[in-house]
Amino acid sequence: MEVGGGAAIRVRNSVITGTTDLLNGKVSVYQNEIGTKLTIEATVNIESVVLIDMTGRIYTREITTVEDGLNEVDISTVPKGLYVVRVKTRSKIHSVKIIH
Repeated sequence: MEVGGGAAIRVRNSVITGTTDLLNGKVSVYQNEIGTKLTIEATVNIESVVLIDMTGRIYTREITTVEDGLNEVDISTVPKGLYVVRVKTRSKIHSVKIIH
């Protein structure tokens, strides 16, 4: 499915994930099978990741770099529900909905 600016949303290892082109860089967000971690693949540097629930509560999470271009965020202590994940890079903020 194509959304504003030619970004593509795709399903991968989770109910909903996202992929977008950020100034010639690509960012993919998906959960592991048991829903305790978000994996973020990026060809651009990630500055921050926050989860926002449907009431507007913000959960700030620390990013762990697994290897070059592959990052993880622990979401095991975040209550189950629907969230908007905001991935901030130097040039843009990418948002995608997930079900945790």
